Amino acid sequence: MIIDNEDDSKMLSSKDCIETYLSYLPKRNKSTIVVTSRSRDAAERLTGNVKMVYTVPTMEKEQALQLLQRKLGRNVNEAAALRLIRTLECIPLAINQAAAYIHRRSPRVTVESYLEEFHNSERRKGTLLRSDRGDVQRYEDVSNSVVVTWQVTFEQIKQKQPRAADLLSLMSYFQAENIPEYMLHNYRSGIIVSEESDDEHGETINDDFEDDLNLVLDKTPSDERNQLEWSNLLTNVSWYLVMLGNYSRAEALVQDAVRIRRERLGEEHPDTLTSMANLASTYRNQGRWKEAEELDVRVMETSLRVLGEEHPSTLTSMANLAATYRNQGRWKEAEELGVRVMETRKRVLG
Repeated sequence: MIIDNEDDSKMLSSKDCIETYLSYLPKRNKSTIVVTSRSRDAAERLTGNVKMVYTVPTMEKEQALQLLQRKLGRNVNEAAALRLIRTLECIPLAINQAAAYIHRRSPRVTVESYLEEFHNSERRKGTLLRSDRGDVQRYEDVSNSVVVTWQVTFEQIKQKQPRAADLLSLMSYFQAENIPEYMLHNYRSGIIVSEESDDEHGETINDDFEDDLNLVLDKTPSDERNQLEWSNLLTNVSWYLVMLGNYSRAEALVQDAVRIRRERLGEEHPDTLTSMANLASTYRNQGRWKEAEELDVRVMETSLRVLGEEHPSTLTSMANLAATYRNQGRWKEAEELGVRVMETRKRVLG
């Protein structure tokens, strides 16, 4: 039996947790269980014996060179190849990503030109890593070289096919499988044709993404225009996560959207109010009524002042606040606000 990617040491934080976990595993004299993990702490907790933990060694330089040459399908300048694998720390995933990028764009991109592009992206990796909103526990040991090779590839996609980059960005917020099709209706379906493809079939988007894609894409862009687009993506995805019941993740994403829109648009902008309303929804769904109420009141009062009482967004904000009152057992306040919404809608909509 193989247990893959057992990286969360929090699941094994106490004796009871470990015993519960182990109760699901088969217990036979002749059985063997292999566990893979990026966390040495998790591995030691699960095995209960440091001697049972085997650390997979770093790939040797000669092996890394062979891997690069095999992936490129040809011999390359050995001096340049050695510089590249040293830069990539002999990490197979990083070498695979770099080789795929070079092979796809050959002969225009060589090992030497890729190295130059890599170092240009590497200068930005500090900001990239500091702005990570992903699962810190999951990625605490991921090498910078893996991050940067993803960044090089993603920047190329963004330059050549912006809509493909947008699609990747959206899909990075979902689980790796079973991404709902209706979330992708605004994007081209099926095949995304590569401008650099020499074959007639182009490239297809696969819904089974590596975890590292989430690591690279789960970042806030630096320029204003892209930040506003990002805030729209964050707001939409947070709404979907609320529908799935993943309230804590939805809260984290929409908090970023609120921050960006407040800074770029101001608190009275309708888009900012929409993100604030979504954030209040995550509070309500977690039973955090006081926080939800405070935000609902701010959204409603701002909407009344800026949009007017008859605006659909204002009426929605009033209904949300009424729901928050109702869930706290404040029936009279909920009733008064609910009646006010109903009468305004009857007057405006008929």
